[in-house]
Amino acid sequence: MSDFVLRMTTMSSAVFALTMMFCCIAIAEQNDQSDAPAEGQVFVPPAIGAPAQRLGAGTRDVVGTMEAILLLVPQGGGLTTSGTPPLIWQLSSGFSGEMTTQISAPDLSGVVLEQNGPLPKGYYSLDLRRSDFRLEEGVIYVWKVTLTEGNLVVAVAESLVERVSPTAEDPGQAGIWFDVLAPLVSIDLSGRVRVTDKHLFKQLLMAGGVMK
Repeated sequence: MSDFVLRMTTMSSAVFALTMMFCCIAIAEQNDQSDAPAEGQVFVPPAIGAPAQRLGAGTRDVVGTMEAILLLVPQGGGLTTSGTPPLIWQLSSGFSGEMTTQISAPDLSGVVLEQNGPLPKGYYSLDLRRSDFRLEEGVIYVWKVTLTEGNLVVAVAESLVERVSPTAEDPGQAGIWFDVLAPLVSIDLSGRVRVTDKHLFKQLLMAGGVMK
């Protein structure tokens, strides 16, 4: 009887040790997964070139982003397959003057949005979905954001936007900037922008050279 009890005790100890070993392995694997860096948002510059590259010499230059305004678009402009892409910029600090946003192209009607301060820092958008304006394919548009206080221009940032034909390729791999950006943001009625996935949002801005 005592020998049976001894064997059972030994067996229970072995089972306990085996269980603990598997638990430790599972915890280690879980820690490895949590410590692993998340996959970054993919964005490859378009093979057909950014809008600024295809305008040719002697055309309008893209104004560098001023410190007060950061347009969320790669240098040289961005592509979209949508008639109403998310034109988003960051206001780096609060501003009490007027903020004007516009998008236009030669010989075509454009749209202008004026917002009066005080304007808190954060992300803003020219939400074309709330207008009758739609981008046409093959046209390169000038997108401009201006801060003014009285009659004084405080800051100006300008870039280019072009609508291209839809492609079966992944937007990030095809360099269709605004199509990759759209799912990561939400625009409310006031034009303020909420980032829906902060990690992928930051990864995209880094991949596009918008931020480091």
